[in-house]
Amino acid sequence: MMSPHRLRHAAANAIRQYFREQDFIEVITPLLVKSPAIEAHLDAFEVHGASRSYFLPTSPEFGLKKTLALEPETTRGIFEIAHAFRDDLPSKLHAPEFIMVEWYCRNTPYLSLAEQVYGLLQAILTPYNKSIPQMKLYTVQEYCTVYNMTIPPAVLRCLANKNNLQVSGDGFTQ
Repeated sequence: MMSPHRLRHAAANAIRQYFREQDFIEVITPLLVKSPAIEAHLDAFEVHGASRSYFLPTSPEFGLKKTLALEPETTRGIFEIAHAFRDDLPSKLHAPEFIMVEWYCRNTPYLSLAEQVYGLLQAILTPYNKSIPQMKLYTVQEYCTVYNMTIPPAVLRCLANKNNLQVSGDGFTQ
């Protein structure tokens, strides 16, 4: 049985290797930020300095997005394995400080993002001879068919316009 430190070390190495193979750049964002997260349900820790107050980040989201915006267009994506802080009551499912991986990439369709999540999870589990079931990626139309759902017409039109598609019933055509 591996110690928790060795497990975290192996997971971090697998994450870094996966993103290196995807041509992503690892970045480091600040641990003191000027403003907290804008999500109303996330409470940030406030840190008081000699001349002003800062916040500990609830995620590296803003720093990563700012960094990606400053990178050349040839940069495929960036990632960070970061400490994050949330001022919620501790429980079995929540610790005030935790480590998360977050990444952003340019011009990537949502199905490709789903493939990235799957690939990353598989990369983390492979050293332990574990795997996750083969995933089935659904288009919006397939998802609605499988789960017997409909898409409101306004959402259909918006998706169609953004993807140069025509609305046909509850789905799309080329």
